Amino acid sequence: MYQKKQKWQWAGGSVAIAFVCISVLSWYTYHTAFDAGLAAGMATGYEQAKDQIAAAAWANTAQGKRAYKLANTSALDKLMDCNQPGWKKKEGACYVYPAPDGRIYAWVLP
Repeated sequence: MYQKKQKWQWAGGSVAIAFVCISVLSWYTYHTAFDAGLAAGMATGYEQAKDQIAAAAWANTAQGKRAYKLANTSALDKLMDCNQPGWKKKEGACYVYPAPDGRIYAWVLP
């Protein structure tokens, strides 16, 4: 009878110790994975925001403000597309030539 009681005590103790070990291991794994995931998410977010921060910083410079004014008057599109009379795209560059009517066209600066 004493041996049977002792076996049950060992079995119960073993189950309790196993439960505690599994609980501690689960807690450690969860928090380690959580911290790693949080760090990875923050790094990804920072990488994505870095370009936007740089763009916003440039947009607030004098040059950025001038480019914004050009964009508002559609002159920036004309420059980028090289699509005005007398303008020709050649070898990746936009050249100004006299138009068929003999005039050279320009645009109003903002």
